[in-house]
Amino acid sequence: MSQQIARRYAKALIQSTSEESHWKAIESDLNALAKAYLNTPLGELFENPVFHPEERLAFSKQLGLNPLTERCLELMIDRNRTFVLPELARSYTRELDSKLGRIRARITTARALSPEQLSEVTGALFKRLGKEVIPEPEVDLAALGGVRAQIGGLVFDGTLEAQFSQLRRDLCN
Repeated sequence: MSQQIARRYAKALIQSTSEESHWKAIESDLNALAKAYLNTPLGELFENPVFHPEERLAFSKQLGLNPLTERCLELMIDRNRTFVLPELARSYTRELDSKLGRIRARITTARALSPEQLSEVTGALFKRLGKEVIPEPEVDLAALGGVRAQIGGLVFDGTLEAQFSQLRRDLCN
């Protein structure tokens, strides 16, 4: 249910403005709020019934958020729905990615890639898919070498681990 609520808020935030600069500012605000909600006393402030909604609203006005993000947070406080903040940040990013025609790719390698190598991988994915690719690099020592790119359910696996696995299947058949 929290996913549905978060998705509605995310769509409303995107529809509330047509300026890309506002979309990115809202995305930044929501990611910061979600991180603070999970890792600081902010979650306690928003969820503990000891704090009155007026105190929460007063605090939220001091955060220096984009006016649209601030208004959304006020609505969430009024309706006691601040618990969806982490999911809202994820939903907003997914909706914005869809609107802007960009995709996120989890790039897995055995060791960290240099910025040039990461740019080369994202360039190859752009040529293949025709969309802006936002890389999410990840290190996995089991990969041994090579690169694995996962975009949703689509996987491009050029790791040594995958090649050894394929070789093993070929030899066993």
